[in-house]
Amino acid sequence: MFTANFKKMKTLLITVVLALFSLQPVLAQNNHPEDWIKTKFDHDFPNATHTKWVVSPQYYVVSFEKDGIRNKVFINKNDGSDYALTRYYDASKLKPGLLKKVNRFVPNTTIYGVTEVDINGHAGYRVITYNKKHIYVVEINENEDLSIANQYKNHGLSPVQ
Repeated sequence: MFTANFKKMKTLLITVVLALFSLQPVLAQNNHPEDWIKTKFDHDFPNATHTKWVVSPQYYVVSFEKDGIRNKVFINKNDGSDYALTRYYDASKLKPGLLKKVNRFVPNTTIYGVTEVDINGHAGYRVITYNKKHIYVVEINENEDLSIANQYKNHGLSPVQ
């Protein structure tokens, strides 16, 4: 009885492995954009490096670096339009006017990082600032109004060396 079950299990395992190997080329092709979308991306984001494409049901999600800034763009699979662009950077890349506003809004803090999200031309920001006692998540809307989204006790966040 053990031998019969072992043979069935072995046969099933071999069948599953062979099926996965036969599907590998089909699955691998799905992570690559169509040529016209890739051409549009290259036009819209020249000099993008470290490009990685991921497929979702409606969008290609492309992670890349451009001018030293990490980016992620969501591209509509049907028409190639950019739905949303997310950029991650430090305080040196934040617009000077916004930098001044943040520094006045949460004085005596250091900016740890900025996330900028642009959805159909409407930009918003999340800025992480901190001091020895607290970490603040500052939201900036498209009208450049600032608000505290979250505040935490700082248990060791310090400048990145």
